[in-house]
Amino acid sequence: MTTPKVFGRPYKTALVALAICAVPGAYGLHFIWQERAVLAAQDRIDRNHVLGAEGNGPSISLPPSPIGTDDPPRLILAYALLDAQRAAALPLGPPRAALLDSARQKIAAIADSRPYWGEADVVRAYIASLSPDSMAEALAALVRSYDSSPYLLNAAAWRWRFGIEHWDRLAAPTRTHLIDEAVWLARLKPDQRPQIMDLASGTDAYKPLLLRWREVRLKDADAYRRP
Repeated sequence: MTTPKVFGRPYKTALVALAICAVPGAYGLHFIWQERAVLAAQDRIDRNHVLGAEGNGPSISLPPSPIGTDDPPRLILAYALLDAQRAAALPLGPPRAALLDSARQKIAAIADSRPYWGEADVVRAYIASLSPDSMAEALAALVRSYDSSPYLLNAAAWRWRFGIEHWDRLAAPTRTHLIDEAVWLARLKPDQRPQIMDLASGTDAYKPLLLRWREVRLKDADAYRRP
């Protein structure tokens, strides 16, 4: 009685086929894990509202968010923003400085991952804005963010607030981006319109904002029935 060739050619072929099929399956599971991590971090960011209309982040001090060597750039960016959010809620001191350093390191780690990444530049601007001596860096990052991403829903309210605060230091193209995005956001989210207008009231941005708002609204079919 002969012993069957368990690892003969047919069996080897089957094993190779299974291995080939397993590779995309394993990659798919890894990708799903990464996406879940990104979504979980994004959910925490959304609850903090730092880049939304509501303003400030959490009031508790936590250690910097850990990252792994295999974490995708989007997850590292989310963790950088979380660190910056936590820092923004703290007074000046070592814990705040440690969180900001951690956020900067995370941003630096993904600097070469994409040539044009508006979201990353917004986070760079936000991190730099939390240090009074880094305002030039923050404004440069803001300009870059508009160059690559003129409209960003999750960051529009923060870009508008920050841009209004430093209107006199911005060049004309960036001011135009700010106005266009503010009008876009006000039309997309009418509940935020009063806040957008109030922020501009009393500043040099108010007149161009109203003119651009009127120009855009006159193209709507209901221009004379709604404010």
